[in-house]
Amino acid sequence: MNINKIFDHIEVSIIALTLFLTPIIILPFFPNIYSTPKLLILTLGIALVFIAKIAKTVLRGTLKFTVNTFDLGIILLAISFIASTVLRTPNKMEALFLPGTTTLTIAGVILYFLINQTSQKAKELFKYSLIGSGVILSIVSLLALANILEAIPQLPEYTKATTFNLIGNSITQGAFLASVLPLSIGVLLGSTEITKKILTGVASTLIFFGLIITIFNSFPGKTTGPRLPDFNTSWIISVESLKTNPIFGVGPGNYLTAFNKWKPLTYNQTDLWAVRFTSARNYPLTAITETGLVGLTAMFIIAGALIKHERKLINNLREQKITLADATSISIQIALLTIISMMLLFPASIPTLVLFFVLLAMSGRTKSTYVGLEELPSTRKGGVNIPTLITVLPVVALVVIYGFYVQKLILAEYTFKKSLDAVAKNDGGETYKLLQSAITKNPSVDRYHASYAQVNLALANAIAQKTDISDQDRQNISQLVQQAIREGKTTVALNPQRANNWEILGNIYRAIIPLAEGADKFAAETYNQAAILDPGNPNTRIALGGLFYRAGNYEGAIDIFSLATRVKSDHANAHYNLAASYRENKQIDEAIKEMSIVLSLVEKGSPDWNAASKELGELQTKRTSALQKGTMNLTTPESIVPT
Repeated sequence: MNINKIFDHIEVSIIALTLFLTPIIILPFFPNIYSTPKLLILTLGIALVFIAKIAKTVLRGTLKFTVNTFDLGIILLAISFIASTVLRTPNKMEALFLPGTTTLTIAGVILYFLINQTSQKAKELFKYSLIGSGVILSIVSLLALANILEAIPQLPEYTKATTFNLIGNSITQGAFLASVLPLSIGVLLGSTEITKKILTGVASTLIFFGLIITIFNSFPGKTTGPRLPDFNTSWIISVESLKTNPIFGVGPGNYLTAFNKWKPLTYNQTDLWAVRFTSARNYPLTAITETGLVGLTAMFIIAGALIKHERKLINNLREQKITLADATSISIQIALLTIISMMLLFPASIPTLVLFFVLLAMSGRTKSTYVGLEELPSTRKGGVNIPTLITVLPVVALVVIYGFYVQKLILAEYTFKKSLDAVAKNDGGETYKLLQSAITKNPSVDRYHASYAQVNLALANAIAQKTDISDQDRQNISQLVQQAIREGKTTVALNPQRANNWEILGNIYRAIIPLAEGADKFAAETYNQAAILDPGNPNTRIALGGLFYRAGNYEGAIDIFSLATRVKSDHANAHYNLAASYRENKQIDEAIKEMSIVLSLVEKGSPDWNAASKELGELQTKRTSALQKGTMNLTTPESIVPT
């Protein structure tokens, strides 16, 4: 076997292993045990394939490049995410690392082109990798349902739920299994070998039952049931995004900002009104919001190429001109259409988006050409091609840079996970040190700064509650408070468009009101900014109104609490706070009206209902007393003696 074939085998093996591991891998070393390991394995696998391909290209002196039916749309999709990240995303780390929307898309696009370059035999191997992942996912779900995982004491606690799965949520696993099942059935029906038929028959059965379990776990009311925004809300957010940022959208990884800013008030009438979503109801609406018209154009081009491709296949079926390649691709086409349907109904995730790119590469018609700086491989005599070596050096540099930065990001995320473990053990000192270390390794993650700010506050409060506070304690409190404010400001600076970050800073200022003069003013300013960026959130206005109430500015509190009740008319706490403000402002009738609304919104007999009922009684007593005092000096007309 010559060196080129050896490298070909290495490339195919790495891709197959990457496809197999990406859907099923979970690691407890990160805060997100599902997404972070999957993204890491995906990008690492692609980097290793690049290394092998670079070595082969240098030795061969030419590069065999295969074009596919969907290349134009795929390239434009990659451009849309890259351009939008550079031009629109405020915090690039969110787009590139977690949630890593841009990295995931670029990795999927690269994987698409890498699979294009492989042989048909290699693509068959990739099908087996996907089927193998589906089998593992199904087996784990079956074991969880049968309480077998619960009986293994060495396993982590989160694996012992009957609804546990390796992907992380039932919707994603259901979409993956539903798309892989046609591949397995296609191999079963198309195989003539008994052994292969038996194996794929068992695999198809396992995947089928795994899919049934996943669908059952997705039913409404289940703890693993879907919690998704409605299509109307997602559509309105996408339209408003296009109005404001038509070309490149709000930026990948920045959907939460768009959701906060443009969700309609009707969303507050749903059961999910307090939930903030980081993606739309489906993948296209998420991509349109984040990448604008450029991303929309790319999706239209892909859809057009897909329709043309499917029409040609259907015509061949009608004319009975089915070749072996057409017959083999039918199961791939069904799988591709299934995953596209799932992405039109639900948000995409790492496994489903990777599966989409893989199936797109496997389904398209390809044409090969050679790109080289000298002669074709058939006429080359060996040796290293220096011009080709120079050409691939930029790719080598990118791989090296990728490795350097990724190890730092992974170490930072691992350290952050250790800090969360320290919090669970109530070890404030260790948490403090670990968060410092995580921020040093990667200062661009707002989660780290927000957590560090909260730890500083907690330590300051713990010292402040001592019965005998020394001068050193006061100095420590001052330092911790200053650090908390600094970290809160850094959180805002990393993404000033995000309401959540302003709320974090507002919470910090509110917490230190007893410790720092003027903190109430800064808290009001930050909460007001949060309300501007999330105008449909009643809780932000309640927090802001509470500051006015605390300062004795009851008229200002009334104005703000009134806005909260307009944003969400059935928010019991907003009406309760408004009633309290009216009461303190001596507007008893208005207070009674609001407290009566509170009673209609809370469950009768609950502690809240009892408290509101008691206060309503006191308000009514006050009104009766005020009326009696107001009529004490009145006389009837008959008693008036004319002068």
